[in-house]
Amino acid sequence: MNIRRISLLVLALCFVRVLFAHAQDGNEALINEEDHHVTSVEERQRAVTNLLSRVEELRRSGQVLEAVRTLNRVGRFQIRMFVADEAVATFQESLRLLDQQPDVNTRIDSLNGLASSYDYLSKCDLAEPPATQAMDLSKQNNYIAGQAEALLTLSDCQNHRDHALALKSAKESLELWRSIDRKRGIADAHVVIGHYELTQDNLIECAKSMEAALILYRELNDQDEQASVLIYLGMIEFRKGAFQNSLAFYTQAQAMIDEKAEPYKMGQIAIGLGDAFLESGMPEIALAKFRDGLEFFRITKNQRAVSVLY
Repeated sequence: MNIRRISLLVLALCFVRVLFAHAQDGNEALINEEDHHVTSVEERQRAVTNLLSRVEELRRSGQVLEAVRTLNRVGRFQIRMFVADEAVATFQESLRLLDQQPDVNTRIDSLNGLASSYDYLSKCDLAEPPATQAMDLSKQNNYIAGQAEALLTLSDCQNHRDHALALKSAKESLELWRSIDRKRGIADAHVVIGHYELTQDNLIECAKSMEAALILYRELNDQDEQASVLIYLGMIEFRKGAFQNSLAFYTQAQAMIDEKAEPYKMGQIAIGLGDAFLESGMPEIALAKFRDGLEFFRITKNQRAVSVLY
């Protein structure tokens, strides 16, 4: 076989590998979308039970890589169920299993999951190393979604010490998500950017970011995330002194979510309502809302959220 034919064969093999990687990435994205539409506590608990059972079947049959991908789904559910400490253990198990059957993109997903779990637990010292590793591996292997996700996690940690760097990372993530036309990633990045803009009191730009996210979440038919955006729009109206408008947004958001499944959002709504009632001259109602918010945040075990109220 001459050199030219060998070169053509190598190129063909590389092309097939790239096509397979893109197909796998697309499949993972579809599964992720399906999981996002599992919204009630009972449905999420049932999903985790079924997925863990599936993991054991896959491990017994030697399908290690599929077992890892299924474990990663479990970890993502656990974060949404506010048991991020369990998610940490799940993603760590995923990474151990990958030593038996390596796969770069799946390792990146596991690292991003681990980083997100630690970030939720307010442990940025533990979140940043796996997020950085995920980003570096993603760059080396042209895994755009992995790099974009890692940047969002890193930006959240960076925001505690360098607002400008955090905003830069989030905007880089947005552009990466746009480059692969991933609607959820684009919407999530807009929300993160809008959050940073709100903290800098840039209300006009924040509103634009949130409206862009809201359009995409509506296209995805994701009511939980639509509610998140409405909560931010309520915050914007509060900052503008439009307290009645603020109340309207919070009330609309509350009607869209399952109280048991979304205690963090319920806490945000309760605190937002409390602020609006306080500014409207109703301190007793405001105090009751603040207490409700504290209880909701305690359920989430999110230390940042709880500490804000003390």
